[in-house]
Amino acid sequence: MVVRREKKSRRKSFRRLGLRRRGAGNRGGRGRAGAGKRRSHKPLPRLDKKGFISKLPNVYATVNLSDLNSYDKSAELPDTKVLGKGILKKKLTVKASAFSKKAREAIEKSGGKCVES
Repeated sequence: MVVRREKKSRRKSFRRLGLRRRGAGNRGGRGRAGAGKRRSHKPLPRLDKKGFISKLPNVYATVNLSDLNSYDKSAELPDTKVLGKGILKKKLTVKASAFSKKAREAIEKSGGKCVES
């Protein structure tokens, strides 16, 4: 003999179950959807600034005058600043990014040239 069970009622409304939080905020939101008239609530990210510009001065590798004695007639030193420590014993043409005052005086005193690149 077949026993008939009583049908259970279907869940018809979320309010009957006590689920009162159906908004998107409870499920993580929907990005920028629906900003429409209310753009002031969701401002756009700033796109005007691109990259990074350092406010620090140029940073050079440094070479002292005493180190230039190992060169013959000319020394080409890219991205380097020549400093005035030591004694220059030769006549040299030095091509570098920067020179200190003391280094420039010493090179010109020995009969050489300073060329900034």
